[in-house]
Amino acid sequence: MFRMAPTRLLLAITIQFLLAQHAIRGADWPMLGRDGTRNGVSSEVGGPTAWCVEEREGDRLLRGPHGIRWSAPLGSMTFSSPVVSDGLVWIGTNNQRPGVRSGEGQYSVLECFRAADGKQAYEYVSPKLPERTQDAGWYGLGSSPLVEGDRLWVTTNRCEVLCLDIGPLIRGAGTPRELWKLDMLKKFDINLHFPIMGPPRPCSIGPSWNGRIFVTLGNGVSGDYAMVPKPAAPSLVCLNKDTGDVIWKDNSPGMNILLTQLADPSIVKIRNEFQVIVPQSDGWIRGFNPDSGEKLWEFDINAKVASYKLGGRSDRNYLLGNAVVYEDRVYIASGRDMQQGEGPGRLVCIDPTKRGDVSSELAVDAAGRPLPRRRLQAVDPKQGEKAIPNPNSALVWEFARSPDPFTDGMQRTCATVAIAKGLVIAVDLSGQVHCLNAKTGQPYWHHDMLTAIVASPLIVDDKVYVGNEDGVMSVFQLVADPKCAEPLATIPLGNPLCEPSLCQRYVVHRQSKYPICR
Repeated sequence: MFRMAPTRLLLAITIQFLLAQHAIRGADWPMLGRDGTRNGVSSEVGGPTAWCVEEREGDRLLRGPHGIRWSAPLGSMTFSSPVVSDGLVWIGTNNQRPGVRSGEGQYSVLECFRAADGKQAYEYVSPKLPERTQDAGWYGLGSSPLVEGDRLWVTTNRCEVLCLDIGPLIRGAGTPRELWKLDMLKKFDINLHFPIMGPPRPCSIGPSWNGRIFVTLGNGVSGDYAMVPKPAAPSLVCLNKDTGDVIWKDNSPGMNILLTQLADPSIVKIRNEFQVIVPQSDGWIRGFNPDSGEKLWEFDINAKVASYKLGGRSDRNYLLGNAVVYEDRVYIASGRDMQQGEGPGRLVCIDPTKRGDVSSELAVDAAGRPLPRRRLQAVDPKQGEKAIPNPNSALVWEFARSPDPFTDGMQRTCATVAIAKGLVIAVDLSGQVHCLNAKTGQPYWHHDMLTAIVASPLIVDDKVYVGNEDGVMSVFQLVADPKCAEPLATIPLGNPLCEPSLCQRYVVHRQSKYPICR
């Protein structure tokens, strides 16, 4: 079961990695996942294994902050990951904290802090939408912005793409200026749907390419999950980054959306060809030509006999985490939203140089003829239908759940994998941390954290950081040795670590009144 932090609790951004006497400014982290690969690997070295805001015994302060340069209060819930550029830290949250707007209803807020001292530099406030399935309100702004130079783009809780000129703020000469805003609800007539229990994920826009940005839309199912009201509405659009004009759009999921679009685009160059790679809401991951919108390839994450129903114990999933590109391979794992709980998952490595339907299997009828795609089950064996191997498959390897659900194997996940030094780190809702060989998929070790993991892992130098639902940050060694499956350190932070937990020097956590520290 997932437990949400009490709304009265504050959150904190805490800067770590500044333990030396003469701290050196780290590299910028200007979007979710650092760059277009969406691979959460920092260029920093010497990551810490201990930090704390404060230690208390009752009302008595035992020890002040250590391993921390500054902290700043956020709202009662924060699902956004901070981005860092030109000395500014940007993060989405809600307005449920002491302040001017704390008693004025529910708002989403894009906060900006000075990286040098943690002082608030700016905030953009966005009112909630009226429908709970569109915008639950208490979650706040769940997306992370994209910053390039003096421009910032962010997808708001209202399904708007906002472009700001942040040059005056960077120069200390004034506040940001709105350049354009696109209301995608009106423009594309989508059925906006986000799960009430989260994660609330408007698109975290990736890097621009050739004057364009790529945005996923939350077109989703009806309130009872039974149908897709607007199958013709796009799930992916390409916009002119300077004007917001639409260049192309795609609605490949069509009638087969299982929930809504929760993953973000990855934009990468693979063997001299750029691709926009998007995990989509029907359980397929697709690669597109960023210039024309042409579909290059598509891969079904589900087995063709897998079936979908609400309530957990079915094996057809969708994609919530982002695709990670590493050494010309694509890595993605399947899952469901928090409300659906645990279940079987699948982690795959794909060769994105192939074209067409590159799934593991093809769906055919009793006579061997291709079947049309279906939302709930691709192949019904009771009707004589079957799944056959796809000779054009791009699957390099897969890691799925073992027959015994309580042993090692990939379960459903909301998270994105992280890859470095030839090792894949994947986490799942059952609380497992997995380490695998990136080329072969061979499992090296796993660790059971005994509670759900929603946050994506971060790799810093030779360390792996994983936060869990109990509010504990575990630090692992990035090695293949099964003897190193136990954490180097565990750091209690007080309340659940949600999505994602880390970004370069910054940790986002729900800070209780009396956090426990070691």
